[in-house]
Formats: sequence, structure tokens, C-alpha cells
Amino acid sequence: MPLLKVLTLENALSELCSRFSDIRPETEMIPVSEAFGRFPAAPVESRDPVPHFVRSTMDGYALRASETSGASETIPSLLKNAGDVAMGEEPGFSLRSGEAAYVPTGGMLPQGADAVVMVEYTEVLGNEIAVMAPASPGLHTVPVGRDIMAGETLFKPGRRLGSADIGVLAASGIGEVEVYKKPAVTILSTGDEILGPDEELRPGKIRDINTLTIRAEAERMGYRVIRSAVVPDDREALENAVREGMDASDILFLSGGSSAGKKDYTRDIFNAMGEPGCFIHGLAFSPGKPTILADSGGFPLIGLPGHPVSSLSVFRIIGRAMLYWLNGSEAPPIPWIDAVISENIHGSPGRDLYQPVVLKAPGSGNGASEDEYTAEPVAGGSSMITTLSHADGYIIIGRDSEGITAGTKVRVYRISGDLG
Repeated sequence: MPLLKVLTLENALSELCSRFSDIRPETEMIPVSEAFGRFPAAPVESRDPVPHFVRSTMDGYALRASETSGASETIPSLLKNAGDVAMGEEPGFSLRSGEAAYVPTGGMLPQGADAVVMVEYTEVLGNEIAVMAPASPGLHTVPVGRDIMAGETLFKPGRRLGSADIGVLAASGIGEVEVYKKPAVTILSTGDEILGPDEELRPGKIRDINTLTIRAEAERMGYRVIRSAVVPDDREALENAVREGMDASDILFLSGGSSAGKKDYTRDIFNAMGEPGCFIHGLAFSPGKPTILADSGGFPLIGLPGHPVSSLSVFRIIGRAMLYWLNGSEAPPIPWIDAVISENIHGSPGRDLYQPVVLKAPGSGNGASEDEYTAEPVAGGSSMITTLSHADGYIIIGRDSEGITAGTKVRVYRISGDLG
């Protein structure tokens, strides 16, 4: 069976985007309290300005700035005490000429005031307030709408909402937001040798890793897992499982069966699901070369390698990209940190090598300065899941490089450094 073209990861992601960038899940209205990590399906506009009243940023006295011109400790401006403004309450009075009123931090300025002088620069003298510093209009105040204007577009479709974004929505009077439903995903693994985690091991058998790790990562990213299951290496059973997954999901991932063995059915089954079928079989990427990407009439089918490290590594990249595309956005760069590699690492000519590493704090030596992190490679093959379990991130050694030497500065991409 001839293989299709082997693409670089960048080119494969670009082709995926061009094929599936218009696919969108259905939308739903959800409370803002549940909107963290979700993607707005329509522009979100503020209902109220923030703040919706002129408020003080200091404990002090609200007054007319023009009535403090030239004020100093030796020649203070004397203003009549008009009373106090209670926190969280609307002032029950307006300031007249020659008056001042106490206002707490965050309190509402009474009508007639245009500035606040800090309490440290004032003194109460009976029924008068001695102001010992001049004020300018707007001093220590926040005008209406300074943070958010009424009707302002807060977020456009494609923006993934973070924790601070939830605060913006709440502050501007948004109680519900229309978002895309979490993309529904089916996760399958294939193999006659695979047992469940609580089954008794027998010679020749191994416990299921891929189904559980991919499911956990998918849920962390923001997918809604419809089904995750292990399917035997039986052509009919596997084909039925894929069809059922396509009927219930927005995207399907299948680990195993992507190489060229006698029971590696993934490519043939993907082609049988609908045209145009498989368009990539093989990535210039290590670990993860035997990856299959297919398009079944607009439905994305992704064949992951069977080895646990390869499978999870590919899913973290392709699954993340697909999550954003399905929600009308392009995945932002993966967060990274600079470090110094602690030892020599051989490259993988012709393929980009993704090498897991452990980050050591600044000052840990190995060629790093007192303010530089050290990156230590994690040893292990693509079948050893502890390789990723112990890692804080990974570095990329380009396909044209023979390797890197100890002491080289590298960019460490954090495995769990963002929302997805």
C-alpha cells in the first residue's frame, strides 16, 4: 500500500486549516459563571458603562478643583463640610460652591464635585475642611465609562474567554453569553493486545494508555468527549465504531493501526468513510511520523500513532489546533520559556524532533547563569509514557539540524501552559 506524501507539521496544520476552518459546532447560551474557556459565537457588547458613576480612587474630600487654587499648608483653602458619602450609596446631596464632602475609595462623587483631595492633605476644623494641596479637575477620580463604554464590543467571535474576561463580562452587565458548544469528540484506540487498567495482565497483553491519556487531554483542552473506547483489530468492528463516532461527534481521533502492518486498517477505513479520504499519511515529526489525516465529506478524521508518547504528542498539537479552528479561531502560540540545555542531544535529520525536558530553576548550574533556567532532556522511547509524565515541556530540534550541544540556549514550550 503506497503511502501518501509526508509533510512537515507546519504544512500539515496549514492544510488541515484550509479544509476544516469553516466547520462550526452549534451555539448555546450559558451563564457567564460557566463561560471560562469558551468561545463567543457572536460579538459581545457591554450593557452598562464601567464605571457607571464618577467614583473616587482615594479616601478624601470631593470638591470643586477651582476652589483649591493656590492651597498649601500655610494658606489652606477652607471649605464647608457638606457631610459624608456612604460606600455603595448614592449621595443624598449636591455640592454647592464652597463645600466639600468626604468620599471613600470607590465611592460616588456628589453632583457639583470634579476632583478629590486625599485625606492626608486635609484637616477637619469644626464644620470646615482645610484643604492643604491644590487639585486639578479629575484628580483621583474615574469618569463614567473610563474602563468600558456602554455598547462597546468587548469580545469578538474566536476569542477564548479567560478568567479576567469573565470579570469584564460581569462588570459590564452581561449575565449570559452565546458560545459555541464544546466540540464533540470520539476517541478510539485499536489493538487486540490492549487491556483495561483493572484487568489482569497476561503474556503478550498491555494495558490501555492512549484512550485514557487522550481523553484526559481532550477534556483539559475543552472538548466534550462523546465516547472513548478500545476496539479490536477487526476491520468490521473498527469500521462500525468509526461510523458511530462520526454520527455523534464533530471530530474523531483513532490511535493505532496507522502504520503498514497486516492489521493496520486505519487508512483504508478512513478512505471508506467518504471522499476525498486520506490526504496525509506521515508527518516529518518525531515522535509521530505514522499520523493520518483524512477528510470524509468535511468531517475530520485523525489517525494517531499507537505508541503512547507519539500519540499524546501529536494530539497535543493537532487536537489543540483543531479545537480553535472548530471555534472560529487560530490557535495562539504555545507559551514558552528560555532555558539552557544541560547536555548534548542528537537530532533526527529529515524530521523535526520534539524532545521532552524537565525545567530546573535558575541557579541550578549545567552551564546556565544565575538567572537562567536549565532544561534537562527526559530519556525514554515513544512507548514509555513516563517520558511525558515527568516532562515540564519540550524543545524542538529542526529537521535540518544534526543536534544541539550542552549549554545552548533553547526555547521550552510548556505542556500545560495555556487553556488548551
